[in-house]
Amino acid sequence: MPAKHQRHSNEIEEQRRTDAEIIDDMLEVMEPPPSPGTYLECKAELKRCIRCLRYYEQAERLPSPATFKEGLADYLDALHAVKRKFVLVRSCHPGGYDDDTFLEELGDEIARIQRAKDAVKVRPGGRRENRVAAATVEMAAHLIDPSFHNPADPDLERARQLSPVKLTKNGRWHRLAMLLFEAVTGRQEAHSLTWKYMKEFHARRKRGPVPPRLFIGDYD
Repeated sequence: MPAKHQRHSNEIEEQRRTDAEIIDDMLEVMEPPPSPGTYLECKAELKRCIRCLRYYEQAERLPSPATFKEGLADYLDALHAVKRKFVLVRSCHPGGYDDDTFLEELGDEIARIQRAKDAVKVRPGGRRENRVAAATVEMAAHLIDPSFHNPADPDLERARQLSPVKLTKNGRWHRLAMLLFEAVTGRQEAHSLTWKYMKEFHARRKRGPVPPRLFIGDYD
């Protein structure tokens, strides 16, 4: 690592706040603040979100978006091939495969990987997307509104307008995203970076539902 980058990295580590300090700030941003009965549950959920984002950040160091999407496409092709062969084998032995559990689980996995593949953005040229910043923006939106990715209201425009997730500089969504990004990277006041991905995500959501970039359960 070049000396200049090494010094910058050391400075970030020296100034890095503890998770407890960051979580306390996040709890103050939450509206309404958690009641005494739900305080510990809320704190545990914030710790879980930070842990999930850290695992995601470590995993995202490896492939580029294009390589990652190609890998998902190859896996998806393999899953579809398994499904075709299974259906063929079952048709030849109708009495031996009465249980549809495997086929249902295979269908669930195909749907999950398709959503993940669709969510990967490959930019033609230019700088690589900061996927950690983008993920913290989405995670912050989910913390404010758990139904953000899958609103119950079929009228998506109405659901978007009624959602407490608002595109406002230094608003609740923005401040939570910055705090999550700080917890993962140690960088404080990532104001412009998180705002950039908030605007992009907001524009995508206006065009239709946006599949979640990551599933918390995958990183537990």
